[in-house]
Amino acid sequence: MTEYIVMLINTFLMANFHIYCWKKLQINHSNKIFDLNYVITLCFSIATIYISNYVFVQPIKLIIISILLIAINYFLITKEIKQSIILVVISQMISAFAETSFVFVCSMIFDNKIYQLLFEPIPSILLNLYILSVSIFITNSKFIKRLFLLFYNNTKDKENIIYPFIIIFILIIATVESHMRLHISLVLITNIIMAIIFISIIITSTKIKKKYHKISSKYETSISSLKEYELMIDKFRVDTHENKNEFLTIRNMIKENDDKNTIVKYI
Repeated sequence: MTEYIVMLINTFLMANFHIYCWKKLQINHSNKIFDLNYVITLCFSIATIYISNYVFVQPIKLIIISILLIAINYFLITKEIKQSIILVVISQMISAFAETSFVFVCSMIFDNKIYQLLFEPIPSILLNLYILSVSIFITNSKFIKRLFLLFYNNTKDKENIIYPFIIIFILIIATVESHMRLHISLVLITNIIMAIIFISIIITSTKIKKKYHKISSKYETSISSLKEYELMIDKFRVDTHENKNEFLTIRNMIKENDDKNTIVKYI
């Protein structure tokens, strides 16, 4: 019974963080975070996380929770799939980072005893309180807002799927490693390598996009200039044709020996 109550408390804390993070970062968010919509979203999120924790195992659990949270975010908060995917992935990243920092610090102090402590009710709740506090602090930083806008403003449809799943894959590696009870140094090295790979992909993609935008800009400028030249040539051709007709008319009038006054008046 105690296990279920502790799990419910921990789920309540984590669900609160996710919703707070989504509402804080979402585009055109309301200053009023806690409202009826918050309560409804909280209930669905608690149910999703709580049931998934008992039904599924890692790494399937993380994928299922992420997909269901994206659905909850889409239907109850943003109504936009692109924004929902990015918000859920960022909230998952923040909570994973907070948990990793806790495990890292405690592993330095308690060594392998940390895994035994986390199965106790009080340490488990304290862990989630720590994750909640650190996660909210990170969410309110300017870096996270800029990161969200970077993803939101600079991602296309394919990238909306690829990047989040790369991040989820990194999170899966992290959770699998922790359940395998690997040494903390090996866990950190593996995840640092995975993070470097992901960052390299983002940097490379950004450089390619910048080159594409430059080429696209030059192309659009060239097209615009060509259209202007085309209009100028058309106007010149029309003017030349009209002038030629006028001169022919004047020549004919001179040949027919028309009155000078008539010719001057025509000109």
